Amino acid sequence: MGIDINEYSIKRFGSAEDYLEIKGKEVRLAIVKANDLYYAISEARTELSYVDSEYYEDDGLGVKLVRYMHLKNAIQDLNRAYDIALQIPWFLFRIWNEEKIFTGKNARNAKKDAKKISRNNEDWVSNAEKLCNYNYVKNYLESTSVEKNKKLATMLKNFQQKHIINKNKNTIRELCNYIKHKGNIQPKELSEKTKFKATLNGTPLKGDIPFIIKKESMPDNIMKKIDVEPVAKFIDKENEFVVDIIYDKDNSKSENNFYGKDILKRNLSFDEMYIECISYLEDFKPIYDLYMEILEEYSWNFIPKPKIKNTAEIYMNELYQKP
Repeated sequence: MGIDINEYSIKRFGSAEDYLEIKGKEVRLAIVKANDLYYAISEARTELSYVDSEYYEDDGLGVKLVRYMHLKNAIQDLNRAYDIALQIPWFLFRIWNEEKIFTGKNARNAKKDAKKISRNNEDWVSNAEKLCNYNYVKNYLESTSVEKNKKLATMLKNFQQKHIINKNKNTIRELCNYIKHKGNIQPKELSEKTKFKATLNGTPLKGDIPFIIKKESMPDNIMKKIDVEPVAKFIDKENEFVVDIIYDKDNSKSENNFYGKDILKRNLSFDEMYIECISYLEDFKPIYDLYMEILEEYSWNFIPKPKIKNTAEIYMNELYQKP
């Protein structure tokens, strides 16, 4: 793609207090969000540097646990970065004041909540933050006559379809929600493979393998390959098995039956998740740049940048090492 994600390291704005405000806009709050976005992406990039296998000399259990810890943090950082970014135009243009942008099943309640947002009243900023979402921002950007705004709306729509709501792959948003509700993802590199193998006269058995316990009060246990979507697409379904515990053989939907698929965790490799994170960052970079470009048009820094003269070199080790 030719996208250099290291360019994210360039901080585009200083402290919000250094900028002027414009009537009808929220310049400084938008700059706060731009800086929050910068730090969220910086944290994600730092975390991802510790996920890359090239960083490590070995691949033991300890290394895998460290890589997973940093990967999980990176996924959550990238997910919040997208939401923070939406708040840049949301505050800059005070989008909540545009009643026409509220569409969808929650439009009526959203309009009521928007009318309750009164600047300089208690909690008005947090109330505005809670109301911000992709559809409202997109509707506003599409409705304006400013070409950069329309371009941003198109770019956000394409990004949303590829990286936020996409049933054909594991998106960052989906992985983050999975971590939030399930606790963690089980990386393939940390998964224990099924050790049980059933053979008959030297030939591996295929299909369901029943283990019938000859006692009426005990359930049937059926070991079976995983073939239920969407669970199957996230695991090694050719080699992994689940165990179903069946008390009611005549009713598969009985609440007295227990199915192995219910206790499975999503099973992806480090490389699969790492590649998706990098792809996310690469595709978001042009959107990030356009966010900053739009905000810069409304930003005037009235605090002159200080002129820093060269100073003598300081060797920090001398301050901490014993003489």
